[in-house]
Amino acid sequence: MPVEVQGAAAGDNLKSLSVEASYDDGATWQKLIVKHGEASLKAPANGKGVALRAEVVDQQDNRSTVAVHNTFRGR
Repeated sequence: MPVEVQGAAAGDNLKSLSVEASYDDGATWQKLIVKHGEASLKAPANGKGVALRAEVVDQQDNRSTVAVHNTFRGR
């Protein structure tokens, strides 16, 4: 899945990025490896959803976290 940082933390102002996936609606999270703007994750089980969460930190240590539940569902 492609991963792109936009806004104030983009480009040279990005200090860190973490991306996680949850297959149990946010009860537990698994860290995803982001390499060359892409993260690999497993497809959710048939009829189940996957939640994604990302945190960016800029060079001034400002943090932003966003989570999206049921990003897509398995079939």
